[in-house]
Amino acid sequence: MNLFRNKRLFSFLLLFTAAVALFAADSDDAFFMDDDGFSGDDALFSDDDMFGGDDMFSDSMIEEGEAIESETPLTFDISNIYAEKIFRFGCSLSFTLDGMFLWYDPLKDGNRNPEFTKNGFRDFAVTPKLLSDFYFDVRPKDNLRFYAKAKFKIPQPVLYPFSDEKDNVFPAWKDTITWFEYFMDYSLKDRVFFRLGKHTVTWGVGYFFSPADVINLSAVDPENPTEQREGAISLRTQVVFPGTQNCLWFYVLPDIKTGEAKENSKNDDGFDLKKDFKYTAFAAKYEFLIKNFEVGLGGWYKYGRTPRAVATLTGGIGKIATFSELVFGYGTEEQWQPLSKNGTGSPKYGDMKPVVQATTGFSYTWKEPKVTLMGQYFFNGFGAKKTRPLSEIDFLKLQNSYTYAGRHFAAISLSKEDMFVRDCSGSIYSLVSLTDWSGMVQGTVSYAFKKDFKLSTGPVVTFGMRGSEFTRQSGYDGSPAFAWKVSLTYGTINF
Repeated sequence: MNLFRNKRLFSFLLLFTAAVALFAADSDDAFFMDDDGFSGDDALFSDDDMFGGDDMFSDSMIEEGEAIESETPLTFDISNIYAEKIFRFGCSLSFTLDGMFLWYDPLKDGNRNPEFTKNGFRDFAVTPKLLSDFYFDVRPKDNLRFYAKAKFKIPQPVLYPFSDEKDNVFPAWKDTITWFEYFMDYSLKDRVFFRLGKHTVTWGVGYFFSPADVINLSAVDPENPTEQREGAISLRTQVVFPGTQNCLWFYVLPDIKTGEAKENSKNDDGFDLKKDFKYTAFAAKYEFLIKNFEVGLGGWYKYGRTPRAVATLTGGIGKIATFSELVFGYGTEEQWQPLSKNGTGSPKYGDMKPVVQATTGFSYTWKEPKVTLMGQYFFNGFGAKKTRPLSEIDFLKLQNSYTYAGRHFAAISLSKEDMFVRDCSGSIYSLVSLTDWSGMVQGTVSYAFKKDFKLSTGPVVTFGMRGSEFTRQSGYDGSPAFAWKVSLTYGTINF
């Protein structure tokens, strides 16, 4: 059926796309994406779909195992938990050795000599990484579930003799084991689903960037966008509307600091109901379908923080999978800061105005020759129009509050399976700040062998003028860098 024969749907899509483009454009430094000429086979959909990864019986840990089969109601008999499959326990394990050759400011005239090249090899560093997840899943009844996941990781030292820090090669063993998730699920007549505890929330639909995800404790890492992120403690309610594929999500998030958020916070003494209730956050989202498009409308509020309204859209246009997010905020975090626990004075209401974040992207896969192309543009209305003149303090304030200091960003990746031989894959990934034209490009070739081993290698180039967003982060006076990475991974082992 032709998607655009439905005038109401066409009007909605046109309005949504126009809104993204309108608010992403800035009169001084507007940037427009042109995605003409792209086509694809497989659609990319959100894990927060009605029947996707964020409902009660979609295991946030099912990456470790198979989906639970439907079962008749069971009585909880501890002597029979394994036979009846109401108790599951599992583990995943991976070990990686990352090696890095590194040359800073390789284009400088004084560095074009053999000694400079040799120094990059002399400074070769090897970093071991051991990661493991342990989980257990208990389902005493068909509408009741208890789940917990712990993450184990060793410190990541640089192996001697490749490190100059001979006296402190291995850092302190801190937070080696952390409880990543722990929650209870309960369903009421298969129409209302409750989840209480700490768990990851798939709130946005973006891949490399997701400004609509205002609930999780960390932003998407564009270099590892599929990595599960740490969620907050919350009470989540999902209401399913019979006879439709529409649903309502509602979250109550008490101001309890966990994990890294607690470590970086001065207030680490837990949750005081009387003292901290006003700092509890609330979020809600309504999801519904229009043809083969899923639309989400919602909002987030917390005392002393920028309130936000969000809209999301996922679906397919022809054979292209598309995803978009639109966020309206009122005032900046700095203007609302006086209302927070560590602030003083009154919020600057007179200076507040609506602020917009917007992102749109696509995914396209050629089944033959097994090539996938993904791209995404992100407009950050909270960012600065020019980042290079920013002082280090102002630059860090923007990054700490909004992840990015600039306004315009783009990410693109191209990957291919069975590139030269079977089990050999290759990819090119790039992240660019269109505000100051800095960024990075990474190429990787990987080969899987001996069933559980994978060897990866490739160059990483960071570019941009001094003081730009991505060169400033390097910590070496903004100098560009050229690196060559080599990684050997054993795993992941699941049981």
